[in-house]
Formats: sequence, structure tokens, C-alpha cells
Amino acid sequence: MVLKELREIQKTLTGTDELEAEQKQLAEQMNADADAVQELIAQNARVAQDQTEYNLRYDALVSRFDKTKARYEQVTAEIAMKGIRRREFGRFTF
Repeated sequence: MVLKELREIQKTLTGTDELEAEQKQLAEQMNADADAVQELIAQNARVAQDQTEYNLRYDALVSRFDKTKARYEQVTAEIAMKGIRRREFGRFTF
């Protein structure tokens, strides 16, 4: 009974399923944003356009990418910390 409860506590404290799903979604978003930036740059090279508007669009895309990347790095760090916790927890309980 106690062991079962400890395993549930361990799962709650060290589970990464939700974080890994978010990490995957963030990676996909970063790839999409990077592709959009590359496409915008390529379009700017091919077609004359208002550079003020181009810069606004470019800055918005890069800003979104940077925010997504920061969250991705945070989630990746959380996953790593939970892995450490899982190993430490396992040493003391099982």
C-alpha cells in the first residue's frame, strides 16, 4: 500500500508526459517560425517591397520565434530536472 502511494507521488513529482508534449509542440512552432522567416527573407530578395513593412513583419516573426525558443528551453530544463528528481527519488524509495 505504501509503495503504491510512493509510486503515485513519484509519478506526480517526476512525470514529464505533459512537458514532453509541450516540448514537441514548441519545436514544431519554432520550425514553422524559422521557415516563415526564411520565406520572408527570400521574398524580400525576389520582390521589391516597402522595407518598413518588411522590417515590422520580420521583427514580429523573430520575436515570436525567440519567445517560443525561450519557453522550449525552459520546458527542456524542467524535463531534465524531473529526470534528476526521478533518479534521486528512486534511490531512496525503491
